[in-house]
Amino acid sequence: MRRVPFQGTYQLMKRIIRLTLLALTLGMAGVPTTAPGQTVARIVFEAPVTVQTTKRSSTTYDQILSMNPDGSGVVQLTRTSATSQRPKWSPGQSYISFCRAGQIWVMQAQGEANGGLSFAVAPSDGGGADWSPDGSTLVFQGTDGGLHLVGVNPGAGTAGAPVLLRSGYWYNPSWSPDGTKIAANGSDDGNSDIIAVFNAATGAELATYAGSSNPSLYPCFAPQWNVDGSYLAFSGPVFVTTTSKRGVKTTTSYQEILVATPDLSVVTQATHLDSFSNFPSWSPDGSTLAFNSGNSICTMPLGSSIVTLIRSPGTQPDWNP
Repeated sequence: MRRVPFQGTYQLMKRIIRLTLLALTLGMAGVPTTAPGQTVARIVFEAPVTVQTTKRSSTTYDQILSMNPDGSGVVQLTRTSATSQRPKWSPGQSYISFCRAGQIWVMQAQGEANGGLSFAVAPSDGGGADWSPDGSTLVFQGTDGGLHLVGVNPGAGTAGAPVLLRSGYWYNPSWSPDGTKIAANGSDDGNSDIIAVFNAATGAELATYAGSSNPSLYPCFAPQWNVDGSYLAFSGPVFVTTTSKRGVKTTTSYQEILVATPDLSVVTQATHLDSFSNFPSWSPDGSTLAFNSGNSICTMPLGSSIVTLIRSPGTQPDWNP
């Protein structure tokens, strides 16, 4: 399969990230407790929050928060004694799904920590969920590892009975904007992580991308459709070979953000950070990617070498549709 790397300047990227991290460290303190209206672009994400349990002790759990695309206006949305992760906006930005304590949950966009309602939808193995384009159904990883579909009525706080779509071990499902396809990472036997695209009605496999000859050692994961379904972004292995002054060649593998056509036949390298980059998410206009680099959230205009760190620590960003 053909890969066409974008051109970038590695050292410039790294310098930008270091400078931005310093600015964030100096300027980002505290977590507001009230949520703004969801009429503008927001990013939901997972980050550790420390709760004081007694006068002398505290406990830290990952919670769901939201922020502006520049990292400002951080709002905590969940607040329980359990880890919450893998948030996903619903179409229309009125609700957010997430994983917590072996269940898929749905909450109002303002957040349960700010008076919004929330309810458990179905048992899950914690591998993520996504909404159908009409907001009536969630695709998620069930307790058996496979992909399941479940009807939801967020306004009423109710859900139907889950139905198996694809058996195996599949994570981070992403529903295409036209409703016909679902992308995920994993495998039928659970021994590797490839990117696969399935028929959303039947679960039949339509396309796959392995990234290397050894996808168990060099995984691909977290596929995300752009706004019109013309591209998929995901994390995949990239191999960089360097030669020392003595002529010794060394090959190092990194996880970078890749962008592919819907049939996965053309794959393009988007980031060149020589790091562990994952969980990409598209801006509403499709021009910019938010993603993890290590335990920080960055943004980068597609085709650019300008990487901006907007939040640290933080992971699993999802830019509202």
